[in-house]
Amino acid sequence: MTLRTCAIVGLATASLLPCSSVDARPSKLRSYYLSALPLLNPASGATTGAAQINGRNFARSVLMSPGVYGDGIGHAEFNLKRRCKTLTFTAGITDDSSQDSAGEFSVAGGGGDLDTFSADFGQAVARTVSVRGVLRLTLEATPSSNNGGFQIGWGDAKVRCTRLS
Repeated sequence: MTLRTCAIVGLATASLLPCSSVDARPSKLRSYYLSALPLLNPASGATTGAAQINGRNFARSVLMSPGVYGDGIGHAEFNLKRRCKTLTFTAGITDDSSQDSAGEFSVAGGGGDLDTFSADFGQAVARTVSVRGVLRLTLEATPSSNNGGFQIGWGDAKVRCTRLS
C-alpha cells in the first residue's frame, strides 16, 4: 500500500507528511438499489418490492421463486457496465414461505461465482461482495429442500458504482 504524501511549503526544510482526509478527493461512488435497475431477463419471473426475511422488512428487494425456467433455479440478471465496486444485501427465504424451505444462493459475474452460501427458513445472511470489473451480475437461488412454494429475497440489494446511467 502506497501512502500519499503532501509537501509542506514555506518550511526551512522540506517535509513530506501524510495528506489528511480533508485533502483527499471525495468518492465519486454512488449507491444504486438493484430493484431500481432494469432486469436483463424479465421472463425469469424475478420481481422487485418489499421482502420480509427473518422478521426484518427490506423495502427495496429482488424477489425470485426457484424453478421458473423449469431448471429449479431462480435467476435475476443486471448490467453493471463494469462500473461497480461492491454489492451489499441481506438474503434469505421470505417469512411467508414454508418453514421447511432451504436454498443455495449464488452471486456470479465475470464468468464465475463471486459468492455462494446456504440459508434455511428463518435465517438472514448479510454479505458484501466485490463486483469490481463485472459486466453482467447474476443472482441465483436453488432450492435444497421443499422444491416449490417458497420465495427468495435479496433484501435491499445495492451496488456502489460510478454513474450507471
